[in-house]
Amino acid sequence: MKRKLKYTLEEMCALLKEQGTPYTVEDGQVMMDGKAMLLESPVIKLDRRNKKLVRQLRAKLEEYERRFQRRQELAGTFAALETVEHHHSYYKRVILQTLLKTGRVVTWALSRKIEKTRGVVFPRDFSSASFVIESYISGDPTGVTGSTGLPDVAAD
Repeated sequence: MKRKLKYTLEEMCALLKEQGTPYTVEDGQVMMDGKAMLLESPVIKLDRRNKKLVRQLRAKLEEYERRFQRRQELAGTFAALETVEHHHSYYKRVILQTLLKTGRVVTWALSRKIEKTRGVVFPRDFSSASFVIESYISGDPTGVTGSTGLPDVAAD
């Protein structure tokens, strides 16, 4: 799976603006919440013209939302349920929501946004969730284990 990792300052600013992520530029660096942002960040892109893939991703998002809701219900029953699966489902859900809304996800910026709202982000789990979503986009499931894959949907 090939992806662009290095971006110019202008490219990264355009990506962040498109994603709706607040940022500033100070001394030639992109800043988020007072921290310098890396210009080397995987960006997941969705070709919105691929209507079948968009429908599959929407169906997958509904699946993630059901899973996450179930885990939230269990968390209420079993006190604090903080598991890898719980984080993984949450991250995949947020990544897909952002991707379907904006057409792309600047992974580093989204992980910082999650950290700001939840107080913590687990990098390994977030990276794994990003990899799964990216594999759905590229159609290359190499390296993804335990996934239920994309659901079948009707063709256009």
